[in-house]
Amino acid sequence: GTYGSGLYGSGLYGVQSSAKATFTSDVEIQQNVSATIEASQSNTTLELATDSFYSGFITIVRYDSAPLGTGSSPASSLNKYVSISTEPIDLNYSVIKIKYSDAEVSSANLQESTLRLYKWNGSNWLIFDGNLGGVDTSNNFVFANTTSFSVWGMFGSSVPSPAPSPAPSSGG
Repeated sequence: GTYGSGLYGSGLYGVQSSAKATFTSDVEIQQNVSATIEASQSNTTLELATDSFYSGFITIVRYDSAPLGTGSSPASSLNKYVSISTEPIDLNYSVIKIKYSDAEVSSANLQESTLRLYKWNGSNWLIFDGNLGGVDTSNNFVFANTTSFSVWGMFGSSVPSPAPSPAPSSGG
């Protein structure tokens, strides 16, 4: 179906697209205790800790194309997007992990080592790299460490085209 995004308090409005899978969980998270949420139909794992007790819903929506209203792609896309939303939450931290397959990377003609998660902030895509994110090529997931939720996309660099072979020289 088609889903719109909107948070009452800290977030995401006016992003909509045709969703491929939706996961909603009613959770209770104790203060400063890490909780893990698996949304297998979205290939997404969310580990989070809050600064105070949290009781509410967490929704993860998966898209196979850029949701409408997210601007142009900052790099080559693997066509993996998720929208994460909650009721107002006081996050200490959250680690988002999105799985991919080697076949998806090959089909998209991307360099696996360059895959990163980017966060849509309402006007731009922000890369999560270095201490904030990266890729685990052994276990096939891209991750980002964040304190807020939004629409996330997986992007990377295209495999460079091979250089043309030099023309054979003729002996004279």
